[in-house]
Amino acid sequence: ALVREIVVAKLFYCHAQSIVDNTYSKIDVLNEQNVQERHQVETTLLGELQVVHLLRVLAISLVKIPKKYLDLAKYYKLFLSPYTVSGRYFKYGSSTPTLHYKFATRVHDEIVSSITSTSAEVLSPSLDISSSDLTSFPEKLDYDLLEKHNELKLENENRKTKFYHWKSLLKITKKINEYLRTSMKKLQKNLNLTNSILKQKKKRVRWTRDDVAKAFTLRYLSKRAYGYVKNELHYPLPGN
Repeated sequence: ALVREIVVAKLFYCHAQSIVDNTYSKIDVLNEQNVQERHQVETTLLGELQVVHLLRVLAISLVKIPKKYLDLAKYYKLFLSPYTVSGRYFKYGSSTPTLHYKFATRVHDEIVSSITSTSAEVLSPSLDISSSDLTSFPEKLDYDLLEKHNELKLENENRKTKFYHWKSLLKITKKINEYLRTSMKKLQKNLNLTNSILKQKKKRVRWTRDDVAKAFTLRYLSKRAYGYVKNELHYPLPGN
């Protein structure tokens, strides 16, 4: 558990330092403002200088990490940033940093004593992951995602079917409404015409003496002929 914590911490610091280096490597000339800005960014991402000292490769070697972890650390170039120890400079990416052995031993002994004072039982539960969990969890996760995907796909198809059904009904309803609207216009026109005719006042007919004489003569000669001329031929004649 202790080895895992240190390696993970160093990988995090390496990634943070690479962000800083990639950001400022494009600047050809570093003026005073750029240097201060870079220092501020490094402080924000990596913390103070003392924290960086706790995570250098020599500190890990005193905890007796296996060689494969040390090779991995060298591969990722985990010398984090330029700093000074006992008047000597360490350059980023250097594979063989120089350091006074006595100073390193004293600092590393303090680190080891502070780390080993923490109970291993407290650290191990959070990092103890069995191999069976590592193999079964992704499979179970993929199966759950596939099942959820199929459910959502089926629901989407059902909603599409309902959408097209209601869309066709909407078209039919629009056609029916248009037909009813046209019929209502025609009916309203006919009703208005009928209503206007009914509201008109009857005009009083004034018969002349000749019209009255013709009607009496025809009525006198034949009642049947009078009815035929008036009712069938619709010739205007006085009388009922």
